[in-house]
Amino acid sequence: MRRYDFGGGESIEEGTTHVIDILPKDEVLRLNPNYTGQVIYGDITMPLALPPTEHINVSQVLRYHNSESNFLQDDIIDFPKLRRVAHNIHYALRPGGTVHIFDHCVLASLVTGMLIPLGYTVTRAELINPADADCPEEWRFELTKGQ
Repeated sequence: MRRYDFGGGESIEEGTTHVIDILPKDEVLRLNPNYTGQVIYGDITMPLALPPTEHINVSQVLRYHNSESNFLQDDIIDFPKLRRVAHNIHYALRPGGTVHIFDHCVLASLVTGMLIPLGYTVTRAELINPADADCPEEWRFELTKGQ
């Protein structure tokens, strides 16, 4: 079964068969020496053409959608880039498939909100990390794509 990890090159989700990242393959493999799947060089904020899959993981990568410096509360949100992430998820996920989105609460909520009108159902939503001085609130959403 094909499973994508969007932007997962630094820490790959267990069971992933294909990592899509802007990091070079050598760097992904250096950071994950036991990973044996495919590494696809690609920017998830740009249009991608990926064969459909049953599962996509998008964890702690949306925060870098507009810069390499991590998203903070006062940063500008680039809605077209987040919309492209949502479209990449939509076109790469088979009907009945699942997507996990774990990130800054605002960014994760925005992408989740972009998927719902496309026929997705939220099957889980939970606070993972409450806000503190060093980190904003982080949420995890699990969505299933409609038939």
